[in-house]
Amino acid sequence: WSTNSKQVALPFVLAPDGATSLPEMIRAAAETKQPLAFPLPLAPDSAIRIILEDADGIGSVTPARFTINGIVDQPPAVTTELRGIGSSITRKARIPVAGTLTDDYGVTSARFEYRVDDGQAWSPREFQSPPKESLREFELRRAETEAFERFDVLPLELSIGRKLTLSVSALDGCTVAEARRPAFPAKAAADGESTETPPPASSELPAHRAMGMKYSFTIVSEEELLSMLYAREINIRKRFEQIITEMKQARQELKTQREKADEAAKLKKDGTRADAEPLVALNQGLSASADRSLHAVRKNAVETAGVETSFVDIREELVNNAADTPLMLERLDDRIIAPLKKINLATYPAIDAALGLFKLALEKNTDPTGPMDDAIDSLDTAIQSMEQILSEMRELAKFHEVVEQLKANIKAQQELLEETKRKRKENAIKGLLE
Repeated sequence: WSTNSKQVALPFVLAPDGATSLPEMIRAAAETKQPLAFPLPLAPDSAIRIILEDADGIGSVTPARFTINGIVDQPPAVTTELRGIGSSITRKARIPVAGTLTDDYGVTSARFEYRVDDGQAWSPREFQSPPKESLREFELRRAETEAFERFDVLPLELSIGRKLTLSVSALDGCTVAEARRPAFPAKAAADGESTETPPPASSELPAHRAMGMKYSFTIVSEEELLSMLYAREINIRKRFEQIITEMKQARQELKTQREKADEAAKLKKDGTRADAEPLVALNQGLSASADRSLHAVRKNAVETAGVETSFVDIREELVNNAADTPLMLERLDDRIIAPLKKINLATYPAIDAALGLFKLALEKNTDPTGPMDDAIDSLDTAIQSMEQILSEMRELAKFHEVVEQLKANIKAQQELLEETKRKRKENAIKGLLE
């Protein structure tokens, strides 16, 4: 109560067990004749009635009623994704992880958590750019031009065949239960990393802490990684060959329909009525061809964009695994990815626009031959560029074939060396026995 008895305060704290702990406190206070200890523990959703009585003994006619509703604080939401890396990595890999961390109270800290093989303990590693203040939304970002954080594998000195599990953990800014929040206990670190022990797995985390998706990696040799990427390139190249075949079919159909457009123009010139059966049939065929060509070209545009994306992914994976060479990157960048990007951004839109004008001319009953010629020319340009790109893809395949042959030679040499050691051992034992 205030000194003039005109103001009253009820200190309380919302507690999950408030519905049982408050009655126990009241009973204990009554038994010991001690005053209640504040703050009182209230259940998250508590209905409260206040009845007042003045100095003359006159009480409230109707109690004042209100409800205190509590919302349980949730751990931070950790949404992450890998960029330019696969599940097989080299021991020199640098793993880019992008994502966003959000929390109603703000994210106060975030970092990598990792473990090796089947170990239960998680080890921490700090971000290059951790949260500098409590933010409701925090984006993983190393620099202005790098919207991701990167985990370097090399300091772990992992040998081929070992497993690495990587995740991101976040701590929110809710300090209401700070006194009860467990801290990371200190422990000795054997790898030179931070000496804090990370939180347990997400299913065991106390409130206010969360871990995101866990990514598993296997350490492989550089040669094995190149072999895996080579297998992917073969599948991409087959898709690209099919796209070229379909583009040639679209060009051939347009050339065939171009001749029919000339035939329709001749009929009109000779005075054939627009509703005459031969002219109607020709126009219907031209309209159907325009629809088929538009559908085919747009389908191939989507698939060609997918081919470009696939080669960009391969390039990033080479770089992130430190398995690239200047020659390899030059061929990928200048002879495959850049030409594909030009086709996707310029050539396909030109073909689409020409085919759209072809269809519009038919609908307006005007001469469609100009747009048809433009579409055929654009298709010729696209096919020529695609065949040049395909040639570069095959050259890239030859390089990988050399790598595969080198691997086979190394394996054969190792097997021969082992066989030689075995024979020498047998001869040595035979000599001792004699």
